[in-house]
Order: sequence, then structure tokens, then C-alpha cells
Amino acid sequence: MKILFQRNSCFFFVFSSSLSSSSILYSYHHRHVYTCLSILFLVILYIIILWRLTTFSTWLLAVTAFSLELIVRLLASLAQYTLYVLDAHNRLSNVESFDEYIFWIKAITSCFEFILGVFLLFNGFYILCFESRGALRACMLAIHAYLNIIKNLRRGWQIFRNRKSAWDNVNQLPLATITQIEEYNDICSICHNTLTSGIACITPCSHIFHQKCLQKAFYATQNCALCSRPIILERNQHRE
Repeated sequence: MKILFQRNSCFFFVFSSSLSSSSILYSYHHRHVYTCLSILFLVILYIIILWRLTTFSTWLLAVTAFSLELIVRLLASLAQYTLYVLDAHNRLSNVESFDEYIFWIKAITSCFEFILGVFLLFNGFYILCFESRGALRACMLAIHAYLNIIKNLRRGWQIFRNRKSAWDNVNQLPLATITQIEEYNDICSICHNTLTSGIACITPCSHIFHQKCLQKAFYATQNCALCSRPIILERNQHRE
């Protein structure tokens, strides 16, 4: 029960909507941050006490792995919260990369959780073979392998392929020149920021977007955000 509590007690902060408002409830956010830091401190202290007072065993390894997973999730929550605060106060030097920062925080967290999941699988398999056999334990190992390893691996690979495909599609589009941006005389309709040469591309339907904005839009659809015409298909037809 302690292990299950540790595994499910971690939560991610959702501050983006409230942080973007003009009146930020600092006490409300501070209460959650202090709670997160307190849990982080208690978990680290818990691991230290366990390793000092208990003998080395597979149970100790399992509890340590779950505790490390909780620590990583808490650190990821704090990192995301920090980014949201900086973004709310316009203190990010590269606002266009905000989503990239969030993605890499989640990606690193997921990779670490995957490694711990594989470790727990081998640890459980060792227990099943040499310490405590049983059909129930074998079923739990099979469920763990499917839900926490196989499904996560498939989902992570699909996300990686989608991001790579979106970036490859964006790189196929030509960059907009200063003259084209001046003639376009508009903002990026995705982020509503000023278009800049070198990071803006032009679609076959003659609309201009930031490359990173269009990349994020490609995760959902490969159609133009303004006229809904298929960008990649239009480009291939234009070549022909």
C-alpha cells in the first residue's frame, strides 16, 4: 500500500490558465509549491532512512525505484511550474521554445520512468524465480510489463515519429524573405506574434507562419491554419 501511495500521490501542476490572468493568487500557488517541496524532502529522507536501517533486499530496491520515480515527477512538476511563472511574467528569453522546453521535460521524465519500469520488471522477475513464486505475482508482472513498458514504449515512439514527421514537413517549405513578409503585412495567425525572416516559412497557399508554430500545428493537422488547404499535398502538386 505504501508503494502504491507513493506511485500515485504525485501530481502535476496546472497553472497556465491562472498564471496568465492579471491577478495571480500567490498564496494559492505557494501552498502547492510548499507541499511539493515538503513531499520531495520527505521522500528523500525516507530513502535515506530505509537504506540505513534495513538490509539490502529486492523489496528495498523496489521501494527505492518507486521513490525515485516520485522524486523525478515532483522535480518535473516544479520545472514546469517555473516555466509557466516565467512565461506569465514575460521573462523567457525565447518564448517560441516554451513548448519545446515543456516537451523535453516530459520526455526526460518519461524516459526515466521507462528505465525504472524495466528495472522493476527484472526485479519482480527475480523475486518470482528465486524468492516468492505464485500465479498472482506472475499476472501482476505481465500487467506491469504491458501497461508501464510496452504501451509507454509504443506511445513514446509514436510521439517521436509524429514530431519528426512534422519537422520534416516544415523543413520542406521555403523560408519567407523579408520582402515577402513585408508584402504579407500580417502576423503569424497561430501565435499572433510578429513574423521574422529566417524563422518564418511560406506555404503553397501563400500564407506565412513561424516554423515552430507550423510544426506544432502539424501535430493535429497538415492543413493550413487559415484556409484549411492541405499544405503538403499542395506543395507536391505545385512541384508537378
